[in-house]
Amino acid sequence: MKKLTYILLLISFISFSQEKQIFKIGLDPKLAISGAYSYDKTPVLDATLTVLTQLENGNEWGINIEYANLKPTYYHYGFIFNKVITKGNTIETLLGVELLALFRDFKAPKTQLWLTSGINAECRFYVFRNSGIALRYNYKYRPEYKIFRTNGMIELFTTF
Repeated sequence: MKKLTYILLLISFISFSQEKQIFKIGLDPKLAISGAYSYDKTPVLDATLTVLTQLENGNEWGINIEYANLKPTYYHYGFIFNKVITKGNTIETLLGVELLALFRDFKAPKTQLWLTSGINAECRFYVFRNSGIALRYNYKYRPEYKIFRTNGMIELFTTF
C-alpha cells in the first residue's frame, strides 16, 4: 500500500514544472454530521487528499486518496482527470473522471480490492490569490455493493 502511495505521488510531481500545482484536503460534511447508514447515525470521518497538475489548456491530472473510518474501513487510491469548464477571477468550474483502486477490510474470504471509476463536478472559489474552498460532487460505482453512490466534499485548496 505504501509503495503504491509513493508511486502515485511521484507520478504527480513529475510534472512539477508544468503550469500550476494544486494541493487539496477535504471532508464529507454529511457523513461527519449524520453518519453513513440509516441504522447508525455515528459521525464518520471521510477525508481526502488530492494533488493535481493543471496545464495551460485547462486539463488537470493527479492523484486522489480517500479514507473513511466506516465499518469495514474504506479507502481508495486513484488517478483523477479534470477539465476546467469556466474560469473567472475568483471561480473555476470543472468536470472530470477518476479511476480508482478501492479497498475494504472485509473479513476473508471476501474480496478486498476492486477497480472502479467515477465522475466529478467541482466548483473552486478563490478566497485568497492562491487558495480557497472547493465544493466537489462525485458519482461513483461501488463494486462491493454493485450500486452507484454519490458524495459531496468540502475541500480547502492551495496552488503554487
